[in-house]
Parts: sequence; C-alpha cells; structure tokens
Amino acid sequence: MEDLDNNLNLSNDDTDGNNVPNFADPDDDGDGVLTINELEPMQYIVDTNIGEVEPILDPKEFEISRSEDAGVITINTVKIVDSNNDGLDDYLDDSITINYNEGS
Repeated sequence: MEDLDNNLNLSNDDTDGNNVPNFADPDDDGDGVLTINELEPMQYIVDTNIGEVEPILDPKEFEISRSEDAGVITINTVKIVDSNNDGLDDYLDDSITINYNEGS
C-alpha cells in the first residue's frame, strides 16, 4: 500500500478525487485504465541447471508469483512504470492511458 503524503493515513490518498482512497480504487488516477493494467508485467525464466542466477529486481518491480520445475524457475513480476519520465508513475498519472495487459 502507498501513503503518498507519508502521514500514515491511507484513507486521505485519493489521486483522482473520486472520494475512494487509492488503496480501494481500481483506477487510482481516473483515466479509465484499471491500475492493475498500468503495471508492466515481466517474466524471467532462470535455468539453474546451466548456472543461471535469479535477476535482481528494480526497486519498483515486485514478484507476484514463481514456480520451479526441474531446476527451471519462472518468476512473474509487475513493474511500476513512469513512461513519460515526469516523476509520476503511470498508475497515478491521468495523462497516461497505456494498458500493459491489453491483448494478453
């Protein structure tokens, strides 16, 4: 969960002003794209049988699942993206309407 103003009160963080706190709002920025779809999905396949090692995730990348089969690890993550580099992550930026899960 995020606390945008760092005051330890999650209920007053409402980026789009719709009176629904971000933690309960499926579209934090009100741009019509669900927040979950504004997170870029990533997948890593690591074959430990040939000495591959697990990746170091970016600070804004989070593991959501993993599986292992015969030494091959599949790691699924989501990455928080700021596609226009304005300092505001896409899921909070109502001017960005990229759906990273479209067509998947």
